[in-house]
This record gives sequence, C-alpha cells and structure tokens, in this order.
Amino acid sequence: MITPFSLALSALRGNPPEQRLPRVLVWLPLEQDQPTVAGGVGRVGFSGVAACAQAVEDEVRQRVEEKVEQGKQRAKKELEKGEQRARKELEKGKQRLEQEGEKAKKEIEQEVQKVRKQAEDKAGTRR
Repeated sequence: MITPFSLALSALRGNPPEQRLPRVLVWLPLEQDQPTVAGGVGRVGFSGVAACAQAVEDEVRQRVEEKVEQGKQRAKKELEKGEQRARKELEKGKQRLEQEGEKAKKEIEQEVQKVRKQAEDKAGTRR
C-alpha cells in the first residue's frame, strides 16, 4: 500500500517514482477493525506517528553517515594522490641533485687536468 508518507520517505531516499515502494512502514487506517497491509487491525495513534518520525530520523541519519563515509573515502584518495605527487617530486629532486653533482665532478676533473697540464708544461720549460 503506497501512502503519502511512504512516497515522501522514498523521495528522501532519492528513488525515482517507479521505485517508490514502502519498505517497513505500514499506514494503519483510521477506521477501527479494518485490516491493514500487514494483516493487523488498528488505528493510527501517537506511537505510529512517533514510529514514522523515528523512521525518517533513522533514514536521514543513515544518509548523513553515508555522505560522511564518502567524504572520508574521497579525502583518503586525495591524500594518497598528494603523497604520490610528493614522492615523485622528491625522486625528481634527487635525480636533479645527482645530475648536478656529476656535472660538477666532471668540471672539477677537467679543471684539475688543466692545472696539471699547465704545471707539467711549466716544469718542462724549466728543464
């Protein structure tokens, strides 16, 4: 039995119209001694309204918890991506530093060879 309340609950859940079927809630008729969907008999009283309010509150709480969990997962993925970028940048920095070190070492070697040759030439002209 589809009731306005069950339709409202389904709309809260974000279900399209063709999927808006009541799950747990049963709307009891106002006339006494009339069978309900659940097979029972009765009236809608304060306890029924409280149960409906509790169901809505539970549904909202569940949706909020789902959104929070999605946010946590999204934040975790972003953190992992950031860590990966940081590791890549660190590796690139190490490689650049190593390349600059090698280049400086070669320049020093060339300078040392140049000075040795000049010293040898100087020593050779003295003899």
